[in-house]
Amino acid sequence: MSYYALIVQLVVCFVCVPPFIFADDILGCGGFVKSEVKINFSLIEVKLYTKQGSLKYQTDCAPNTGYYMIPVYDKGDYVLKVEPPPGWTFEPSSVELHIDGETDACSKSEDINFRFTGFGVIGKVISQGSTDGPLGVTLTLKKKGSPETIKKATTATGGSFTFENVLPGEYVVEATHSTWQFVTSSVTVQVGHETGHAGSSLTVFGYDVKGAVLSDGEAVKGVHFLLFAPEHESKAVQGCDKATVPDFPVLKGHRLLCHVPSQADGSFVFPAVQQGHYVLMPFYKGKHITFDVLPSQLKIIVDHTSVALKESFQVAGFSVNGRVLTKAGGVGVPHASVLLNGRPQTSTTADGHYHLDSVKTGQYSISVMAKQLEFETVTIKITPNTPQLSDIIVSRFETCGKIVIDKIPESIAGKSIQKKVEIRSKIQGEKLKTLIANADGSFCQMLKPGSYVFKVGHVVHIAVTLYI
Repeated sequence: MSYYALIVQLVVCFVCVPPFIFADDILGCGGFVKSEVKINFSLIEVKLYTKQGSLKYQTDCAPNTGYYMIPVYDKGDYVLKVEPPPGWTFEPSSVELHIDGETDACSKSEDINFRFTGFGVIGKVISQGSTDGPLGVTLTLKKKGSPETIKKATTATGGSFTFENVLPGEYVVEATHSTWQFVTSSVTVQVGHETGHAGSSLTVFGYDVKGAVLSDGEAVKGVHFLLFAPEHESKAVQGCDKATVPDFPVLKGHRLLCHVPSQADGSFVFPAVQQGHYVLMPFYKGKHITFDVLPSQLKIIVDHTSVALKESFQVAGFSVNGRVLTKAGGVGVPHASVLLNGRPQTSTTADGHYHLDSVKTGQYSISVMAKQLEFETVTIKITPNTPQLSDIIVSRFETCGKIVIDKIPESIAGKSIQKKVEIRSKIQGEKLKTLIANADGSFCQMLKPGSYVFKVGHVVHIAVTLYI
């Protein structure tokens, strides 16, 4: 053997022996990253951290054997970690060390090995129109063609997810959520000798927006909630009515996307709204009622999650309609004054209709005043769900007449004459009222609808029927 060949052989042998001790005051921690399947060892790093998390040293593994060596210059407490590409898993993933120069594995030149347990599948669930996604989407991993779930995972903040300990093969990743709707909910992933990448094709279309509307603590049904987006932004929604609402308010610089009504319990929901900025506006204008709802508009932000409005919308006031009629199904009483709790509010129109504005839920008394007519005061609970009040019917009509004596007998001439009128029911014949006429013989009396007989003295003068 030549001199140069001997030198080369000595160098090779020296490299083959793991130098656990570099010098008297320098120790070495070493070992192997092991795997039963083929992996690229050069992609794996082993790092030494202090107990407080500060990085002291890092090294790559040998590409063919997985061997690593880390020098340790100071005794103390450390953590040795294997850090592979995303998704790869090892057992253990870290080892705590108390290096004292005598009893620990590094001081005793013992191997500290990490065993590869599987590749990973990584990916990201995103919101449509964004590069990020939501927290809390459930993902399942299945062998392609098999319904059996192998593993489950959940997205972290931003939408990323990882399946660990996955062996080579072809898989399907499926995304699900109890509320959110997806554009794409599954993707096929191939795992070979490295991490399988699902990419960011799993996409959530939009997120639900929920709220409620109340009136003095009571739920209000049928309020329309209009969703507006800035005119220059292209936004899409699903699960809400896109038809135009009659007489809906216009919001400058915005366009109406859709609307939903409040339900019997006062709640409303937009099932799927894309990420972005919006304005929500309550609106109700029916045939008989208009609501004043606060706030009149609300800015909302949809950002990778459901939106549940903390404060309910409140009906600050509403309008109600009613009618004043001469009888049930009869004609309207025009120009009658309508009083609410004794305070004048409005007057009836020519056909007997009236309108009360800015009313709040509560118990009210409604009374009506009109010339030659009387009405019973009505007590009623008014709520947004009773926009059309019960008809108010005339209870009494003013009936007037005049007693005329063409010739006064000589025996009572010049004497004061008291003119009396007796009112009797025509059907029962009973006496209802005796009136004393005015000096000119005129008289008036409020009477309920019905048939009556008027008598002056013992002579029947006239029969009157009051049916309007």
